[in-house]
Amino acid sequence: MNTLFLKISALIKNKKKVILLGLLAVAIIGGAVWYFSPKKIAYDTVSVARRDVVLGVFVTGTVKPAEDAKLSFDASGRVGSVSVKVGDRVFLGKTLAILESAQTDTYARYLRAEANVAAEEAKLAEMKRGARPEEIAVAEAKAEKARATILHEENAAENALLDGYIKTDDAIRNKSDQMFSNPRTTSAFILNIPVNDAQAKIDIEDMRVMLEPLLQRLRATGGSMGNSADEHMLMSNTVLFLETLSLAVNALAPGGSLSQATIDGYKAAIFSARANVQAADGALYTAEQNYENAVLVSRLADADLALVRAGSSEEAVDGQEARVFAARADLAVASADLSKASIRAPFPGLITKIDVSRGESVMAGTPVVTIVGDAQFEIEARVPETDIVHVAVGKEAGATLDAYGKAEIFPATVFEVEPAETVVEGVPTYIVKLLLKDQKHLARSGMTADVTINADIKTNVIAIPSRAIKTEDNRKTVRILREDGTVETRTVEIGLRGSDGFTEIISGLFEGEKVITGEAK
Repeated sequence: MNTLFLKISALIKNKKKVILLGLLAVAIIGGAVWYFSPKKIAYDTVSVARRDVVLGVFVTGTVKPAEDAKLSFDASGRVGSVSVKVGDRVFLGKTLAILESAQTDTYARYLRAEANVAAEEAKLAEMKRGARPEEIAVAEAKAEKARATILHEENAAENALLDGYIKTDDAIRNKSDQMFSNPRTTSAFILNIPVNDAQAKIDIEDMRVMLEPLLQRLRATGGSMGNSADEHMLMSNTVLFLETLSLAVNALAPGGSLSQATIDGYKAAIFSARANVQAADGALYTAEQNYENAVLVSRLADADLALVRAGSSEEAVDGQEARVFAARADLAVASADLSKASIRAPFPGLITKIDVSRGESVMAGTPVVTIVGDAQFEIEARVPETDIVHVAVGKEAGATLDAYGKAEIFPATVFEVEPAETVVEGVPTYIVKLLLKDQKHLARSGMTADVTINADIKTNVIAIPSRAIKTEDNRKTVRILREDGTVETRTVEIGLRGSDGFTEIISGLFEGEKVITGEAK
């Protein structure tokens, strides 16, 4: 009995093993069939549709007042008073600060000019009444003094002419000829310093040859007012010669028998020579002008004398009336000088900075008061060279201010694009200014603004996500999921590639088609 039970148990165990092995074999075969059989891929798709495609340029800028000014005096002096403080709102034309001279010297000149007008007007009235002997004597003395002034200025001009010749001769024959061979000849001057540019060497030598006969002619004729035109030409050509020679000397490098000390000596000599000739040329012009002014003053004095002697002729009266007009012009100049000693508000606004106080000395042109207009603000931003081609005057934009977050969007319009680049950390950028439309008056000067400039926009065009477009053999392609589940690769022509992630499709797709953007995860 026990033997039978054991046989039955062994048989049952063997059957379980067979069943387990069979199940295992079925599982392996099924897995292999699933693994090696074709699978259906799921895709992420979008339907081809019409929409707006926007190309935006994103920049960061700073809010600035559309009107702001750093005001300065047009004359130097000591500050007499400052009538405003930071934070004051001022109206157009309000006096902000004045110099002491507006209360003393400049004001005194204004009063003198005003008195001169009165004097000339009285002289006109007196002329109509007739001249007295005493008046004739005074007019004669003025005429004589004016003639003496002519002689003085003529001598001064001739001295300036002589000085100009001396300094020009020194500049050429002493300071520059040390760099030439064959000096003081009119046939050839050989530049004995190494010059790499052969044409520059020829030009310098030719210019030196040209200067020699001019020097010799002026030396032979001596200083005379009749030679001033020749001397101006000589000095002008000498300056040009020295500037050209300076370029060659500045390019020299030590080597061989040419030391750095010699080069520095050449540079110093040319610099000194050019400065001396330019100064002499300017002094000669000034002396000539003084001489001409003296001649003019003498003629006026003679005219005055003739006027006094002639009595109250109609022409004399007309001349005095002209002097009255001239005196009134001087008064206008004095009035303008008086205004230079004061600062007035150029527009209504807010005083934001004062850099001066009563009693301080200031130079003309030094900003001392800053005023900003509170009517409008602008945004100044720097646009990289890669984006500037998309920006133009008139483009609309949207801006957010860090102070108010992204929810508050301020419309803006580009009104200026600077043509010249500004290099920032080695990258060329261009300054773009936008007019901020701040209806709520929230903007403040100095705030940081994030700006999106609508560089281009295509409205109601067929567009798809840019990530769906691939490049194959210089062709733009997309994959279309057909209704039967198969995939078609199609060539398309693209238009505007927007900054919003969509690209315009000019041809190749139709509305309603399914474009594959990727495989479903």
